[in-house]
Amino acid sequence: MIEVLVLTDRNGHIREITFKGHAGMAGTGKDIVCAAYSTLAQYVANTLVNIYRSKRVEIELEEGFFRLYVKDLQLDAVEKTIIKGLIEAAEGISLQYRPYVRFRKEVRVKW
Repeated sequence: MIEVLVLTDRNGHIREITFKGHAGMAGTGKDIVCAAYSTLAQYVANTLVNIYRSKRVEIELEEGFFRLYVKDLQLDAVEKTIIKGLIEAAEGISLQYRPYVRFRKEVRVKW
């Protein structure tokens, strides 16, 4: 199962997004749920870091793991739009493939 976690602070600022695990819907190279989340992760990582050159986020990307951490809460409109798009897409996929994805949003008081 893929676990998606969106963490916000008590003011509603997005602080961290993680994708962990494998969907297990199909074998290696044939799992469309894993492929969807991998594509999202690669797209956002490349767009924010390699193209937009954002210094306000930190990205970790490995086999079965993606983490976007917001280092600086002063995100500009482009960064906010990309991150909100990531969350909307991740949640949308989770609704279509519920047995294979768990999507959660949590508020953390301390950072």
